[in-house]
Amino acid sequence: MFIFVSRPNSTIDDLNLLDALLKNYDRRALPTSHLGTPTEVRCEMYIRSFGSINPSTMDYEVDLYLRQKWLDERLKKPEMSKPLDLNDPKLVQRIWKPEVFSPTRNMLNFSM
Repeated sequence: MFIFVSRPNSTIDDLNLLDALLKNYDRRALPTSHLGTPTEVRCEMYIRSFGSINPSTMDYEVDLYLRQKWLDERLKKPEMSKPLDLNDPKLVQRIWKPEVFSPTRNMLNFSM
């Protein structure tokens, strides 16, 4: 997910623009809830390793990368043109993200 800003070397202006965008932003609402349509989330999965298979219990361990893409028009503004990195965990907590759900898992650990 990227948020676009216009001034390439103006970090404080970029952060102020981002703060203004998030001021009335409700991260609990789906990006398309105002349209009455589902939010399309595209997923990519890269399996890093597959191992520790236990045939008697059908358990195994998988290390993987999960990439999700979606469009949130609420964060799109005409004056934005440059991607702003969203690697800040505090910033990521303020935006909507799809819920990752695995109904057949015994244990699921996430690292960001």
